Amino acid sequence: MIIKKSFAVVILLIGAFILFAMYKSSLPIIYGTKIKAEIIGIDSAKSRRFNYVYYPVFQLNHKNNIIKITDKSSSVDKNIKKSEVTVYYDRKYGLSKGFTVVTTTFLIIGLLMVVLGILALFTLFKVNQK
Repeated sequence: MIIKKSFAVVILLIGAFILFAMYKSSLPIIYGTKIKAEIIGIDSAKSRRFNYVYYPVFQLNHKNNIIKITDKSSSVDKNIKKSEVTVYYDRKYGLSKGFTVVTTTFLIIGLLMVVLGILALFTLFKVNQK
């Protein structure tokens, strides 16, 4: 019985950690404003595995201030054309491009782990003992 309860607590804690991480990563989407940003160029950085990694540089107008931000969460081709994308921006939490498949998948996994942890913790399975 103690092994089952310990397993349930571990599953519950892992699920809560995943949900907390997804909440923290989605703060720019929750509190930020949806803004059209222009990709005005690229920024390069030396990488260990590759020769160079190229990051997009966004220029956006937030509350009548022109802000230039390098998005180091995703890399692009070095011959990228200047284009316009929709991003979420907040001064305190930074820049985000929105929800992705990875974020949604981890959100579902975290919710399932919390539900399964609670079910395993509070249900009693009686074992036939002779």
